[in-house]
Amino acid sequence: MTDNGSTTREEDVPPLSDAVTQDEDVAQGGHASASVPSNHDGASDAADNSSKSRGRSKLGWMLGVVGIAALLTMLAMIAVSALGGIAWRQAVSIVMYAGLAGLIAVVLLLAFIFRRRKTGKSAFELPVIAGLAGGAVAAVYAASWGLAWIGHPAIHDISTDLADPPQFRSLTVRPDNFDDIPGAGDSDMTGLNPRQRWAAVHQDAYPDIRSVRIDAQPAAVLAKAQRLAEDRVWTIAPGDSDTTLEAQGRDTLLGVDFIFILRALPAQDGRASLIDVRMVTREGRSDYGVLAPIVRTFLADLSGTTTALQEGTTPAR
Repeated sequence: MTDNGSTTREEDVPPLSDAVTQDEDVAQGGHASASVPSNHDGASDAADNSSKSRGRSKLGWMLGVVGIAALLTMLAMIAVSALGGIAWRQAVSIVMYAGLAGLIAVVLLLAFIFRRRKTGKSAFELPVIAGLAGGAVAAVYAASWGLAWIGHPAIHDISTDLADPPQFRSLTVRPDNFDDIPGAGDSDMTGLNPRQRWAAVHQDAYPDIRSVRIDAQPAAVLAKAQRLAEDRVWTIAPGDSDTTLEAQGRDTLLGVDFIFILRALPAQDGRASLIDVRMVTREGRSDYGVLAPIVRTFLADLSGTTTALQEGTTPAR
C-alpha cells in the first residue's frame, strides 16, 4: 500500500525539468509581453495622419471657396452696375480685385493639388474643382478688361467725324470732356491743343469709325435710327431738328452711361444721306473700349452691310 501511495505521489509531482521550464517561462513572461508590439503607437500615427489629411482637405475647401467667391463677386458687380446700383468705374475696380483674388486662388489650388497627388492622395474634391473653375473665369475676365484698358486709348468721346463732330443741343456734354486727353507730353504732339490731340489719338485707335453714306433720305434714316435706339432701350431726347437725333443710354455689360447723337445730312441731291454718329460717356477718363463697338453695331444695323458706304469709297459695281 505504501508502494502504491508513493507511486501515486510521484505521478502527481511534475518532473523537475518541466517545473524549471515553467519557472523560466514565468520569469520571462514580463520580457515576452514587453516584446509584443503595441497597437497604441499605430493608432496614434493613424490619428495624426488622419488629422493632417483633414487639415489639407480643409485648406482645399477654403481655397475653393475663395475662387468661387471671386467669380460670384464679379458677376454681382456686373449685374449691379448694369442696373445702375453702382458707378461703373467702381464696378471695374472691384472686378479687377476679384480677378486678382481668383488668380491667387487658382495658383494656390494648383499647388495644393500637386502636393496631394505627390503624397498619393486625391485632391479633386468638388469645392477644389469649382474653385479652380471659378477663379480661372474671374481671372481671365479681369485680364480681358485689363487688356482692354491697355489696348484702348484713355478717351471717352467717339465720333465718325473728327473735324466736325455732331453737336449736342438737347443733351449736354460733360464739362471736362477734353480736360485730360493723352499725349500732352509726347514729342510728336507738341503744340497740339487737347481737341487736336483727341482727334489724333482717336484716328490712330479707331481708323474704321468714319462717316457713312446711306441710299435713303435723311427723314427715313432718322426714323429708322429712332426705332433702333428705342429697341436698345435708349431714352430719346426731345428736339425738333430735321437732321439730328439725340438719345441717352447705358451699356448692358458694365452699365456705362453715355449720350448719343446721329446726324443725317442730305447727299446726292437729297437721294442719299451722309451719316455721322457721336457717343460720349457721362463719366470716366476712359471708356475701356466700350463705345466703339456700340457705334459700329448701330451703324451696321442702320445701314446694312450691302447699302452702307464709308465716305470716300467707291460704290461696288
